[in-house]
Amino acid sequence: MQLTSAKVNLPDEGLNKNGYYTANTASLNGAQIDLKKYTPASELKSGGTTNVFEIGLINNVAEVGLAQVASAENDLYGPPPVDLDLPPTWSLRMDKGEVSMAWKDDNPDKTTINVYRNGKSVKTGVNGADNKWTDSNTTSDQALCYSLERQYTEGLKNVSQRTSPACYWGEDKDNDTFGDRLKLVPADKGNLEKRGEGSQTQRRFDHGRDSWSDWGVPGDELTFEIDAPATGDYDILLRYGNGFGGNTGGGNSIETGVTAAVKKVDVATGTSLIATSVLVMPQRTNWNDWGESTPIHVGLTGGTKYKLKISDYYNMSYLSTNADLNGDGGKEILNRANISGITLRRQSDTITPALPNK
Repeated sequence: MQLTSAKVNLPDEGLNKNGYYTANTASLNGAQIDLKKYTPASELKSGGTTNVFEIGLINNVAEVGLAQVASAENDLYGPPPVDLDLPPTWSLRMDKGEVSMAWKDDNPDKTTINVYRNGKSVKTGVNGADNKWTDSNTTSDQALCYSLERQYTEGLKNVSQRTSPACYWGEDKDNDTFGDRLKLVPADKGNLEKRGEGSQTQRRFDHGRDSWSDWGVPGDELTFEIDAPATGDYDILLRYGNGFGGNTGGGNSIETGVTAAVKKVDVATGTSLIATSVLVMPQRTNWNDWGESTPIHVGLTGGTKYKLKISDYYNMSYLSTNADLNGDGGKEILNRANISGITLRRQSDTITPALPNK
């Protein structure tokens, strides 16, 4: 049996009051260890001896006693997240080269809003009382996805959770509420090419959508034929439902992730395989709660036909450590979901040479 304990030595008072502290030194049982490497279990003492990890922050490597590290007002937690004012599609519009976004909630005292575009900071310190921000520095050769966070202006300056991305997907030429960078491939474009042993998969209207219901036992293979609307770097996602877990009477809490469906995706054109990757379809709150999988990234050429083959991978229900669980994914392998189609998102108009196509 291996026991571990951790001790953190705080910096000198007044050295740094804002943000987070960086680790400067680390030791295990009095011996210095590399901060950038993990410690294998073989280096831990056993036999009832407690292993002590000691971390020194910034300039402090010595124990100096107890310290007050946070105030209850705004240092223990982040501020409430921003409540964006968006249509159900979460799609943004562009007007004269500008993209605007608005929020509905009141602005708490001593907070501002930070804006991220495609994962990078583009504006900090926005006055939340304005309830709107406009991006005038846009580009038309890529999708524009924005996330907002709220930040305290005093104390540790903690931030809220960022909003889910709201995106401008290009001009809505078809008046379908989506831009031309977004293409939805429905379930009826799919084909169950192989059926695994014991498969109950069938295409039907299930929980509000036409879908391949209860798909994904080992051996099931689902394929889709797609046409790339234009050349560029794409995200490919499955639209799915996955109500397995505690909220549907399955016995295991949704937080365990045991029945998050994990599948392999092959992308090919003709006989050439151009990408192989794995995507995840986490458990949802119930079967009527539809979502999108994690994306796979691939460069596609406009006007070319591609075939997507989705087959079994392994999720946590495959692990013998979960065999003692009584609910979904415990006594038997459970790696299934309802598949209602595919989403193609063109992120940029060129194929990035460094993109791994995985």
